[in-house]
Amino acid sequence: METPFLKSDLFLNEYNTVYEPSEDTFILIDALEIDLNLIRSLKPVICVEIGCGSGIVLTAVGKALSNDCHFFLGTDVNEKAAQLSQHCALGNGIHIFEAVVTDLLSAFDARLMHCVDLLIFNPPYVVTPNDEIEKSAISRSWAGGENGRVVIDRFINTVVPQITSETCLIYLVVIQENKPEEIIDAMRICGFYYSKIMLERKCKNERLKVIRFCRQKYD
Repeated sequence: METPFLKSDLFLNEYNTVYEPSEDTFILIDALEIDLNLIRSLKPVICVEIGCGSGIVLTAVGKALSNDCHFFLGTDVNEKAAQLSQHCALGNGIHIFEAVVTDLLSAFDARLMHCVDLLIFNPPYVVTPNDEIEKSAISRSWAGGENGRVVIDRFINTVVPQITSETCLIYLVVIQENKPEEIIDAMRICGFYYSKIMLERKCKNERLKVIRFCRQKYD
C-alpha cells in the first residue's frame, strides 16, 4: 500500500498542534496492507478513521480502495488535523473524502447507524494522568489517561455498537499497558467475537499492536 505524499510545508506549519506520522502510523498502514485482499472482498461502502491526524492512514487506504469504497470519512477533535487530512487526501487524488471536526463520531451517530464497513482507530493510548488529556490540542492525540484507556473505552462503549455494519472490520492500535485482553473481552460483548493481532512491533519503550476485530471468522 503506497504511503501518501504530504506537502512538507503544510505539516511544518502545524507540527506543534497535529500528531506527526510515527511508528504507530506506519504499523497501522502495514496491518491494513496485509488485509487488503480481505477488505476488498467485503466490498466496503463507507470507511471511517477516527482521529485521522495528518490523514496519512486514511489517504493510503483511499488510494488502495478508491475503486471499491464509495466514501471515506475522517474525524478528529483537532480542527488543524481535519484540515491537514483534507489537504493530504486531495493532494493524493482522493476526492470522495471528508474530514470533520468532532469527538469520535458524535456528529454522525444517527446518520451512520450500522453503516460503517471499515473502521480504523489509532487512539490516544499513552498512560497518563486523566487531566493530561485536555491540556492541549496535541496532548489529546496521545494522552490516554488511566491505563491509556479513557478514549479507547469510550470508543468501544459508544461508537462500536452504534455505527458498525454486520461485516465491519475494525483495526485498533494498542500497547501492552492498555491491557489488550480486556479490550478483546469488551469487543466480544459488542458482538465482535473474533480478534487477531495483525502486527506487533517494539518501538522505544512501547510494544505496539494492531488488532483486527470482526463478527465473522476469516482466517
